[in-house]
Amino acid sequence: GRPDAAVPVLFMRLKSGQLWGDEADARGEILGTRNPRIFWTGLLRNIEDGACLPILGPRVHGRWLPTPDEVARQWAAEHEYPFSDKDNLARVAQYLASSQGEDFPRREWQRALIAELTARLPEDLRPGGRPRTLTALVESVGWQNLAGGDPNEVHRVLADLNLPLYLTTNGDNFMQQALAAQGKQPVRELCRWHTDMDELPSRFDDAAEYRPTPEAPMVYHLLGADNELGSLVLAEDHYLDFLIKIS
Repeated sequence: GRPDAAVPVLFMRLKSGQLWGDEADARGEILGTRNPRIFWTGLLRNIEDGACLPILGPRVHGRWLPTPDEVARQWAAEHEYPFSDKDNLARVAQYLASSQGEDFPRREWQRALIAELTARLPEDLRPGGRPRTLTALVESVGWQNLAGGDPNEVHRVLADLNLPLYLTTNGDNFMQQALAAQGKQPVRELCRWHTDMDELPSRFDDAAEYRPTPEAPMVYHLLGADNELGSLVLAEDHYLDFLIKIS
């Protein structure tokens, strides 16, 4: 019988309850908005000590691959997605998984990235046939052809840091290729977020005390990789299962 039974409640960590104010603004100083010299000094020291973990998100692809919202809009138009959030890849992928089968958006993701990368390549670099995976396409084109003319290409800059571990939420092999181009021996590893992946070979199977090194760094795919489509976290159900099982 309460008149406020349907009033939504927001739980937050800020004790003041203010999204914008002195307390929230003070936290921005940690990221260097008010004292960038201190922030950059600490970051550079961590890089020098090898105590830095680069985390790569979907917007580091530069000009070669589409962003998740671009893929979502393409799918929404192609498959007549009926809702308004047409740039939300997880939602659009969930719609495809519900109507076409769980693995359909994973195969479509692979197909979309291969097609888009091929279309953006110069004519003389385009492969004759259709590669089976995005990794195979990148290897056939050659990493130097993709990044050779850009000294500020993100993966190249990160590879220059000589760190032992790189964490990526992307399914491509760009970071691995950038490390290999510098003479390193990178290892590609997947997060085992469901039981179907338990039988996949792992670098950790070889030695219990294995640790990545700057000479043989590890690229850890948190949300799956293109060479194992079943590992990709794309649809809403995938994200829910991932969060439940990873915890």
